[in-house]
Amino acid sequence: AGKHGRVIARPDGQFAFENNPDIARRFYGVNVCFSAQYLAHEEADRLADRLARIGYNALRIHHYEGELTSNQASSTTLNPEKVEQLDYLFAAMKKRGIYVTTDLFVSRPVKNSDIGVDKPGNVEMDTFKIMIPVVPKAFENWKEFSRALLTHVNPHTKMSYAEDPTLGW
Repeated sequence: AGKHGRVIARPDGQFAFENNPDIARRFYGVNVCFSAQYLAHEEADRLADRLARIGYNALRIHHYEGELTSNQASSTTLNPEKVEQLDYLFAAMKKRGIYVTTDLFVSRPVKNSDIGVDKPGNVEMDTFKIMIPVVPKAFENWKEFSRALLTHVNPHTKMSYAEDPTLGW
C-alpha cells in the first residue's frame, strides 16, 4: 500500500493514486473495533494474509483510542504496548497492499477536568465530539492526541502515520 503515492480524489469524485491519477481505484474493506486491532504479531500477519486473500484492500480501525491511551497519565498519551501492536498491524497491512483508515476521535475517554469542566468523571463521547469545534480546551485535547498519533514514527515502516500513504483517509 502506498507504492503509487497517496490516495486522492479526482475531479470526477473517483479515487485514484497520486502517481497514477488517470486510473480510478476502488476500495473494499472491513472494520475492526476496540481490541480487535491490538493483536500479537502472528495474529496480525494472519489477519492481513486472510484479508488480502479475500480481496480486501482497505481496513478501518475504529474505537481504537480508548485502549491506545489506556493506563496513561493523560488521555492524549499513547500506551507503548498498544501503540506497538497497532504499529505492527499497520505495517502488516501495508506489506499486503491494504490501506488503512481511521478517525481521530471516536470514543477516547477524556476527563472533564482535562478540558476545564468542573465535575468528576469523563465527558460523554458524543458531547466531546460537539465540544471540539467550539470549546478551546476540547479542541486542544483533540489536537494533542492527533499530533501524538500522527507524528509517532512506526518502527516497522520507519515513517510517521502522517507521512505514510498507507493511511489513506
